[in-house]
Amino acid sequence: SAVQIAKRQDLNITLIHVISHESLIQSGYESMPVATIVFDSIKKEVKDRMRSLVEDILERYGFGVNMLMHTGAIAVEVTRAASQMEAEMIVMGTHGASGLKEFFLGTNAYDVIKKSTCPVLTIPPNQKWNGFSKILFPVRDVANDLDKYQYLRKIIQKNKAKLIVL
Repeated sequence: SAVQIAKRQDLNITLIHVISHESLIQSGYESMPVATIVFDSIKKEVKDRMRSLVEDILERYGFGVNMLMHTGAIAVEVTRAASQMEAEMIVMGTHGASGLKEFFLGTNAYDVIKKSTCPVLTIPPNQKWNGFSKILFPVRDVANDLDKYQYLRKIIQKNKAKLIVL
């Protein structure tokens, strides 16, 4: 979905993968003497998979993709990278972890949405979008709520989409 959106909107893509400290802790590697070896192995595997994805995108769609790999809290690292590169949008999947909030969205996606300084488009599992023909824009009676229309405007125009205001 991110590739299709980037093509249609004439945008660049930066692929980011965050190796979370939580995943290492849950695996039991944080206190083992081999933690550095295991961590280096994980980083190499992630880089190899990212390079493969970047090559696939270049081959299939004809444009290159930048890649970043960070270690830390997922939402913090994603929003920090987006802010530093002055990203215009974050596109990320939702998986859902546990609990009611996570059932609908996922903890990391929710945290990115809360912390981000740019729009965040979340893609549910097993879904793909190549463009947008109808966009729902819920508004509330709060200050500056309609300012968000400016973010939608480019997408609406490029896709010749119908805007539904709720």
